[in-house]
Amino acid sequence: MSKIKQLEKNLKLSGKLAEYIATNPKEIKNIPNGASFVIFSSGNEELNRENKELLKSLKEEGKKVVKVTENRNKKQPWTFSLAI
Repeated sequence: MSKIKQLEKNLKLSGKLAEYIATNPKEIKNIPNGASFVIFSSGNEELNRENKELLKSLKEEGKKVVKVTENRNKKQPWTFSLAI
């Protein structure tokens, strides 16, 4: 996958996540300040492989990273976990 395609797909997912956070702000109350979010798709394994490398790279730089996984559950559409 090209970096441009990865960016486009991540922007689309980020928009969906931003909408969710705007209506459910308490979902991120335990997220550390300054953390980077890396989003994983519920259906795009190629994007997930690329984002796994992105997550690894950010961690190697010493950054705090939150793995956000898109779920196919309408009641809980996102899972947040601190990447350790």
